[in-house]
Amino acid sequence: MKSTSETKITTEVFRKSELEAWADCQLSSSEVVSEPVVDFGRYGDYWLVGRGEQTNADCGRFKRFDGCLNVELHNAVRWFYPDLPKDSVFVKSVYHSCDNPLCPKRFKYGWATREAGRIESRLKEASKRFGLIEHIVVSVPDNDYGSSLEDLRRKCVMVLSACGVIGGCMIFHFFRYRNSIEARKSGLPIGWFPSPHFHVLG
Repeated sequence: MKSTSETKITTEVFRKSELEAWADCQLSSSEVVSEPVVDFGRYGDYWLVGRGEQTNADCGRFKRFDGCLNVELHNAVRWFYPDLPKDSVFVKSVYHSCDNPLCPKRFKYGWATREAGRIESRLKEASKRFGLIEHIVVSVPDNDYGSSLEDLRRKCVMVLSACGVIGGCMIFHFFRYRNSIEARKSGLPIGWFPSPHFHVLG
């Protein structure tokens, strides 16, 4: 049983209509996933990032300042940034981060930032040899909704290979968000709903 404060962390950023839409989604999709929805943003084993519980009391607390005192180099880039004062130093705040994708405190600026940086560096190197990076979305057909993530990933790789994709980064999303325009066109409720798909950068 979750405490009131924990429940607030999970639901406070969503409108009442979105929470009601999520409840409708739970009922309408119960045949697809055998495990019941136990909380907003969770469907079986799949969670939306930032919808878990904080497991480290220090997460999100200020840790230190990091900076760079190389004013000569900073002065050199003033050609591109004319508003930058002469002899500037760069300083940024550093916060404790558990790097847990489910953490409601630091999922966006801890785990997500780290993973995005790793992906970016790999794709930059690959693009030097293979050219422009493309964004492809591969949606899972309804009859595969009950498959394991490993099986879905394997099938996705087969489909991409057949289409001439030779490599890249695959990011799995179990949810999609239906905005007000899409909801009006489809006659379905606004909000998150189960719709497994892969984002492929390669």
